[in-house]
Amino acid sequence: MSKALGSLRSMKLTAILIACLTFVYLLGLIIPQKSLLGRELYLGWKAERPGLVSFLEFFQLTEIYTSPIALFLLALFFLNLVSVMAGRVPTIWKRYKAVVFPAGVGSLKADKYYAALDGVTIDEASAVLGRLGYRVFRSGDSLAASKNRFSPLSTVVF
Repeated sequence: MSKALGSLRSMKLTAILIACLTFVYLLGLIIPQKSLLGRELYLGWKAERPGLVSFLEFFQLTEIYTSPIALFLLALFFLNLVSVMAGRVPTIWKRYKAVVFPAGVGSLKADKYYAALDGVTIDEASAVLGRLGYRVFRSGDSLAASKNRFSPLSTVVF
């Protein structure tokens, strides 16, 4: 079961599913679709080319967007997406909590460090960062600022 779940989460499967869906939808653009032609035009096409239309109907290529193969590929793609996100949600939540509810200034992982400017107090730096949209965390003579702290959650919402 875990092997099946692992293969369901694979990037290779995602790429294959996207390629297959692209192919199916391209076929839908090339092959005239029943719902788009209208009844009279479709029946005229069927009378003109009975063998071709019968072949396309047998494989449901004239109704490709609602065909079982397209629906199966879509269901598998969204199952793949949900399984990938289910594996990532705990990591995203941990990252979100660390930035929004830090245990202290030292617990924040910094991307950049800056030396204090001469003549600028920590209160002034904190105020400027706050006006720029950063959430400022202070601890004694240290401060840390975090911007875009909700971005990890946007991945889940998307």
